[in-house]
Amino acid sequence: VIGGLLLLIVFIGATFLIGRRLSIPVTRLAVAAGRVRDLDLATIERLSPSRVREFDEAAYAFNSMIVGLRWFETYLPRKLVGRLISRGEFRRPLSEERLVTVLFTDIIEFSTYAADKSAREVASFLNDHFTRIGHCVEDQDGTIDKYIGDGTRAFWGAPTEQPDHAVRAGRAAMAMIAAAAEDSRAVSGTAQPGRRRIGRHTGPAIVGTIGSPGRLNYTLVGDSVNI
Repeated sequence: VIGGLLLLIVFIGATFLIGRRLSIPVTRLAVAAGRVRDLDLATIERLSPSRVREFDEAAYAFNSMIVGLRWFETYLPRKLVGRLISRGEFRRPLSEERLVTVLFTDIIEFSTYAADKSAREVASFLNDHFTRIGHCVEDQDGTIDKYIGDGTRAFWGAPTEQPDHAVRAGRAAMAMIAAAAEDSRAVSGTAQPGRRRIGRHTGPAIVGTIGSPGRLNYTLVGDSVNI
């Protein structure tokens, strides 16, 4: 009887230790999956390999998925995706008419500036420029629709309601004027502000998912956008 009790205690202790050992990768996977849900990909660390084959395969698949998502994140507006996710189930957003504010920017005589620069210099300048522009838009909860050459198109008022969308776009435009001065110093070394065009218009537009089944874009069209 005593031997049986001791053996039972050993089995219970071993089961407890094995259970804790197995729960560690599961807990790590759950935490990482929660960060994926919140689109917080930058803070996710690679899952460690496991001696358990099933856990090891799951970790490998998850790490590969994160690499793919990080690539997608560079091409898709994260805030827009987050707002669409908050709606719950996956469904193609219907196109609808909304009152929005659209903002365009471009750099005056950019082609002349780029003519005698190397491809690397032009790309470096544009990346820095779009980073500044992007911060101005995101700080006012706007959505960057697309980059067109040296231009940017952004909008406010969709997909979530923003009663003050025109004010937000105006604040973003003012911030862009300040950012243009930093661009100018980076290019010419002078304190003169760079020459930029910033257009802003408020009006009705068709907003929603437009494109083919294999390539969709959440964007907006209409006379207000053309203006």
